[in-house]
Amino acid sequence: NSFLNSDAWCDGEDVQSKDFKEYRAGKGYINKVGKAFDNSFPILFKRMKEQVASNLKYIISKNEKPSFGNGLMAMESKVLDPVYSELMAKELFFIPCHDGVLVEADAVETTITLILRSLKQHTGLGDRKLIKINKYK
Repeated sequence: NSFLNSDAWCDGEDVQSKDFKEYRAGKGYINKVGKAFDNSFPILFKRMKEQVASNLKYIISKNEKPSFGNGLMAMESKVLDPVYSELMAKELFFIPCHDGVLVEADAVETTITLILRSLKQHTGLGDRKLIKINKYK
C-alpha cells in the first residue's frame, strides 16, 4: 500500500492544489492511487465516477462518505452476478474470487463469453483484452 500511494504516481505535480480535490482521501491526504488510476484509465475512471454517483446509497463508507472502493465492488458485483447465475444454470463448477471467477478448464471460454457480455451491458466495455486468464494445475 505504501508503494501504491507513493508520490511517484503524481509525476512531481503539486498534489495539494485545488485540481486534486476529488482525489483527496480522509484527513486531507491525497489518494494518489485514484489520481494515477484516472491518468492511466480515464474512460474507466469516468465510468466508475458515474457508477458512484448513481449508486450512492450502496457505496457509503462507515464515515458516511462515498467510497470509490465500494463503488468498484458494486460495479464488480453488477458485472459478475449475472455470470454466476448463468454458470449455475449451466451447472458449471465455479468459485467467485475477488476481481474474477475460478472455473475448470472446460468452462473457460463459456465464462469469458459471459463476462464480456455482462461487461458490455453494464459498462459499455467488451474487449477480450480486458480478461486475464491464469492457468493452474
